Amino acid sequence: MLSEEEKRNYIPRIAVEVKEKENLYQFIISDNGIGIREEDKSKMFTPFFTTKSTAEFSCIEKSGTGIGMYVVKRIIEENHHGRIWFDSDYLKGTTFYIEIPKKNI
Repeated sequence: MLSEEEKRNYIPRIAVEVKEKENLYQFIISDNGIGIREEDKSKMFTPFFTTKSTAEFSCIEKSGTGIGMYVVKRIIEENHHGRIWFDSDYLKGTTFYIEIPKKNI
């Protein structure tokens, strides 16, 4: 759990990078948020699963339906024939990777 001082001094950061590869575009979205707990990683793209109940780490109360990442994954895979995955270190941040073939953009 973060201390009150750590919460007050926290500066959120998001970085977005786009890489053009031979046959696809890769989008890399990183943050320095709380990350994803190991036990939650396998559920990230499951409908109605949410990590937004971790308000003890935030300055703002948050709530979610747990449908967002599920919908994102379906759009990327079914509409664009791409893929999405992530790496996350709990209490350090998360990076999402999205790859979409050039022919599907």
